[in-house]
Amino acid sequence: MRTRWTVVVGLLAALLGSGLAAGAASATAPGPLDPGVYVTDTSDVLTPAQQKAAEARLTELDEQTGVGLFFVFVPEFTDPSTDREWVDETAAASGLSDRQYLIGIATDTRVFAMNGPESGGAVSVSDRARVTEAMLPSLRQSDWARAIDAAADEVQDIVVDGPARTARGWTIFGLVAVAAVIILVVVLQVRRSRRRAAEKAAREAEIAALSQQASIALVRTDDVVKSSEQEMEYARAQFGDEAIGEFVAALETARTNLDQAFSLQQRLDDEIPDTDEERIAWNRLIVQLCSDSTRSLEERKAAFDELRELEQNAPAALENVRRLRAAAGAEIDRADQIFAALATTYATAAIATVADNTAQARSRMAFTDEQIQTADQQIAAGKTGDAAVSIRAAEGAVQQATQLEDAVEQLANDLKAADERGVALVAELQTDILTAQALPDAQGFVAQAVATTGRHLSDAQRLLGGTGRNPVDALRVLDAANTAIDQVVQQVRDEQARIAHARSLLGAALERADVQISGGGEFHPEPARGDQLHRSHPSRRGAVDPRSGASSRRRRPAAGARPRTAGRPDGG
Repeated sequence: MRTRWTVVVGLLAALLGSGLAAGAASATAPGPLDPGVYVTDTSDVLTPAQQKAAEARLTELDEQTGVGLFFVFVPEFTDPSTDREWVDETAAASGLSDRQYLIGIATDTRVFAMNGPESGGAVSVSDRARVTEAMLPSLRQSDWARAIDAAADEVQDIVVDGPARTARGWTIFGLVAVAAVIILVVVLQVRRSRRRAAEKAAREAEIAALSQQASIALVRTDDVVKSSEQEMEYARAQFGDEAIGEFVAALETARTNLDQAFSLQQRLDDEIPDTDEERIAWNRLIVQLCSDSTRSLEERKAAFDELRELEQNAPAALENVRRLRAAAGAEIDRADQIFAALATTYATAAIATVADNTAQARSRMAFTDEQIQTADQQIAAGKTGDAAVSIRAAEGAVQQATQLEDAVEQLANDLKAADERGVALVAELQTDILTAQALPDAQGFVAQAVATTGRHLSDAQRLLGGTGRNPVDALRVLDAANTAIDQVVQQVRDEQARIAHARSLLGAALERADVQISGGGEFHPEPARGDQLHRSHPSRRGAVDPRSGASSRRRRPAAGARPRTAGRPDGG
């Protein structure tokens, strides 16, 4: 156990022995401590029982923490008279280590201080502040014994109990964190497993549905191919080889697709494992192959059904074709007139797409006339099947001729609309040019865009003016120019908006700065509070007022002057 020291108040004993006055006897100078005692009560404020209890508590503290805590009670500090200096000199004279601390208490002047190094030691500067803070309530009540216990309890908490609590707290925190991590990992694993299971179940359901769809498609397509083979032979006998040419080609394609689909199904059914991606892809391909084949064959079958219906009503169908042919023939002359008017107004390039439409329409009419004549002869000979084929060919030719004629009229309408659209775009571009010229143009971008747009505008006006014009080409030029100048105008306006926004932000910032500057002022510390029990801050800067935090360090009094004393907490 470390050596314990007590205050040897030799100077005080000498003064008492010399018969000095009681007021002088209350002053005590610092001196070394004697071993064996933790508490020196020169002020005689502790009873023997309190002294014994304090010694036992401080002995226990030293044994449990390795920190020696010593107390000296004196009436007042003298030579030096400042509390911290007095305690520091006494501790230095006693040779206290960095794990031994002295608390000096002046019971009459009601100030106290605790010594210790500026850094290091078992009890830090901030912790020594905790110790003195814990003593204050008891000292204000002049409960000296309780003040000793409070200081000992605080040191116990600082050195042993507090770290133990912190360690336990961190241990508990660590255990909780580990448990949380474990729970989180388990939850994530469970969720991941469930998600994977759900995804696997959805994938299996998708594959099962595709597999079922593919199986149904295979059976249906196989039936359609077989029935189409019978249908083809029946159509050959009814309408001849020439009429079934497309049907034969469609049937060959369907057979090839069906063979490929059965091959894929065999790969799915063999013993070799297939990936989910392969199963999905192959089943989808089977469905696609079967669907294409079935649709093509059913379309051909429907065409033969219509042909058979024509065969049953061949005379009436032939008369209907004659009426359609007459109407289409009359429209050819009208198409010629429309095209002639276009040729006198527009450039050759603008009407080139329909230049030979009427010639092709007349060719279709000639073919229609041949088929009508053939069908008439076949009906007379009782060959209604052949007549149905001729009537169908005549219907197709009339339909093609009508489409060629309609295309000429549609082009006339399109060119007229292009003329109107071109005039509107010219006016719009002229307005855009005026708008752009009014914009700021520090770098010349706007001027360049205006010049380019002007050239395009001149080119478009040339294409739109007079005979031989091409409004379609003019529209392409105008649309490109309009898009370009619109982008330039918008970019300049956006830049102007950004500049205006930045200026507004700057103005607001300057206004806020003016307000802050005009609202500034000086401040002064509040006057120090009156009577109170002072305590020294554990650092060498002096004592700190426990209520206001103001420094209570005193300067060393001049020679012959009494040390300044603090008021008692009870007003004494």
